[in-house]
Amino acid sequence: MDEPKTTKNDVNTKLDYRILVLIAAAAIGLQIALNLGFDNPEKFDMIDIVYLLGSLSCAISAFLVSRHYSDSTIFAKAYFFLGLGFSLWFIGDGVWMYYKHILHIEPYPSLADFFYLILYFPIIAHLVINTRYFKRKWDFKTKIWLIVLPIVIVGIYSYLLYQGNAKQDIVFYYSLAIVTTSAATLALTIFGASVFHSSILGTVWLLLAIGLSIVTFADVWYYYANVFGPTEINHPTTTLYMLSNMVVVYALYKHQRIF
Repeated sequence: MDEPKTTKNDVNTKLDYRILVLIAAAAIGLQIALNLGFDNPEKFDMIDIVYLLGSLSCAISAFLVSRHYSDSTIFAKAYFFLGLGFSLWFIGDGVWMYYKHILHIEPYPSLADFFYLILYFPIIAHLVINTRYFKRKWDFKTKIWLIVLPIVIVGIYSYLLYQGNAKQDIVFYYSLAIVTTSAATLALTIFGASVFHSSILGTVWLLLAIGLSIVTFADVWYYYANVFGPTEINHPTTTLYMLSNMVVVYALYKHQRIF
């Protein structure tokens, strides 16, 4: 069976804005705590643990949705890939923390960045499987903007690096690679949101699009900053990544409530 079975009639798919307010408040509180120095960048502490739990929570949530779709080959596979992507993110964070706090070595660039790069490929697989199932033929207009949007994002990023006289070394080219894959993921997510906007999954995909949009913005900012020097965990992108994780977890929670 390749279609998810609705288990509830008349399901309320509206967003609970109280949860969105709590998510925003948690992100603001985290950034205030970082600015006030509650986190010591040189020590592994509670904020590091909370940060690690972000990607892990996304992975667990996606695997639970995949299990929920155990009678649907297509959707079980799609959400397994999403869980795999966030699992790679979690592993990358773990490796980053290991370099930083155990080996006391600057973690960028390091093996962690390999996981940060490849995590987007299973997430892209998740997006392609879902969207192609519901819209098998992608028209010419769709294909064009799926190509143009990442080019525009990478173009803006490259221009910023050029304006900053960035040194063209391995860090420079790695940052281009990860911003490119992140931008491609964003384009596919927005496309998915447009495919599902009038369906029962519209709310879920809107949240997913918002979550991954935040990731793309954070990637551009983080890797731009790191081309010119290392950043610490108290950099605002830490909060943005955590915010995106909370939004994605809420999206996956809504998904399970729908079906």
